[in-house]
This record gives sequence, structure tokens and C-alpha cells, in this order.
Amino acid sequence: LTLIRLSIAIVFMWIGLLKFVPYEADSITPFVANSPLMSFFYEHPEDYKQYLTHEGEYKPEARAWQSANNTYGF
Repeated sequence: LTLIRLSIAIVFMWIGLLKFVPYEADSITPFVANSPLMSFFYEHPEDYKQYLTHEGEYKPEARAWQSANNTYGF
């Protein structure tokens, strides 16, 4: 029972720590960008559409724009 609890804790920590890795942030960007709950974080949401990336897609120029406009930070 202790081994199972420890294993579950390790998996949850692993998943949680992945949220701080850039490739993981790139993969959840489409979900955040299209979420009505997160739209108030963007000053001009219509400007973001041209820099939208699909899940699993990596565009260096879009990533540079997203970093400059703080789309990953709060």
C-alpha cells in the first residue's frame, strides 16, 4: 500500500513539474488561448489569432511573440 501511494505521488509530481518545461507550455497553448475562462488575461485577444499554434506544433516566431507578450505568465 505504501509503494502504491509513493508511486502515485511520484507520477503526480512528474506531471506537475512538466508544466514548467517550455515544450509542455507549447502543447497547452491552444487550450488556454481558446478558453473563455482565460480570455481576460489577454489585452487584445484578436491579435493573438495569427500567432496561434496547434497542439504539438512548434513555431519559433510564434513562440518569440508569445514570450514577448507574456502569454505564458500571469
